[in-house]
Amino acid sequence: KFSNLKPYIFYPAQYWSHKNHAYILQAIKYLEIEFDIQIRAIFTGYDKGNLTHLKNFAKHLSIENNIYFMDFLTDEEISYLYRNCLAVVMPTYFGPTNIPPLEAFWYEVPLIYSDLPGMREQVQDAAIFVNLEDPLSLSKAIKILIKDSDLRRTLINNGKNILKKNN
Repeated sequence: KFSNLKPYIFYPAQYWSHKNHAYILQAIKYLEIEFDIQIRAIFTGYDKGNLTHLKNFAKHLSIENNIYFMDFLTDEEISYLYRNCLAVVMPTYFGPTNIPPLEAFWYEVPLIYSDLPGMREQVQDAAIFVNLEDPLSLSKAIKILIKDSDLRRTLINNGKNILKKNN
């Protein structure tokens, strides 16, 4: 069902404005313009009043064919999306006790995370942190993960170590 969507980034979050999906859409457009890189994004969650705006914004940016807005998915589908994504991207304005970073560590995929107070303490050196005021910082983070397999492995290993410490 999802195998033809690679490469993609994954963001499992309800469609609330504070979850900042629009930031990801801007970053995907910057990737295309600045670096000639096309990537897909898969979002999954329930509409909390922001989904129509996000779909319209993707269309406005002319990237709607690279964005997949999903509702609730089965555990098997979510597991597949985690295991096969380039990275879990979580540019939320709230935290720091968020579950998707821990799930990224569990599924052994890199994490790109908000650079906000408390977030670094939660995930330490197991993420690339992005400036929520600058979508280009996310574009650069995605580009780095595409190009640097050593960094991908380091982030994955650091995430696994965090899980081991917390068990």
